[in-house]
Amino acid sequence: MGSDKKWQEIAWGEHLHMGLYEGERDTRQQAMLRATARMAQDLPLDSGSEVLEVACGTGQAARYIATQYGCRVHATNIDEKQLELGRRLTAEAGLDKLVTFGWGDFHHLDNADGTLDLWWCQEALVHSPTKERVLGEARRVLKPGAIAILSDLVVTDDIEPEVRARLYSRIPTDLIWTREQYAGAIDQLDFEVTEFADWSHNVARTYDEARSILLAHEKDLKEKVPEKVWDETLSLYELWVERANRGQIGWVYYRLQKV
Repeated sequence: MGSDKKWQEIAWGEHLHMGLYEGERDTRQQAMLRATARMAQDLPLDSGSEVLEVACGTGQAARYIATQYGCRVHATNIDEKQLELGRRLTAEAGLDKLVTFGWGDFHHLDNADGTLDLWWCQEALVHSPTKERVLGEARRVLKPGAIAILSDLVVTDDIEPEVRARLYSRIPTDLIWTREQYAGAIDQLDFEVTEFADWSHNVARTYDEARSILLAHEKDLKEKVPEKVWDETLSLYELWVERANRGQIGWVYYRLQKV
């Protein structure tokens, strides 16, 4: 939709990620931050570490990692508006000496071979039509023994083709991987899986709360977009919730080590 960025900001906020819920009173923003914190815990990083966050959104994870470990983080994205907002938020947080932003395509990284201590990608590989290429680039730029942190949405094989087509209408690719495809690609690249979690039970609640936030802004948003666009957007969010509740859409987390 023409005003997609505005909808995204309202529905998802700064974090732009899935939420890891622990209780009924959790807010979505708390759950999103918890997911980042869970993924970032106990990393072997210090002030001398070099970290890359790919497809960084506004750099929320980059700021979190820099704050926790005092390390340098370079955050990359192909969306210049998100990069601009990320720089502003980072400066406001007083982290611009640790966190830098730049245009970057995670299919073709500028980093030299074996130079990074951590590669991070949080729910962004879903947007890539060639995920093997992205994972291969991650392995290339990491030092031996270094870590790749990855979380992503997955689907099952039993979703009807017409439903898949509708699900894909909110992302610029026609391929969401299954758990099996991820496992196979990771094995082919010779990564060691040091930690894995299936957080699929959080998907429906995350999308349902995003839909609820849009409804809370209904009057303002309906003044800016055609009624057909509004109805289709809500219907699409409902579909994601429904299929997540059926177990056909999931969310997985990997901690990988380059061997």
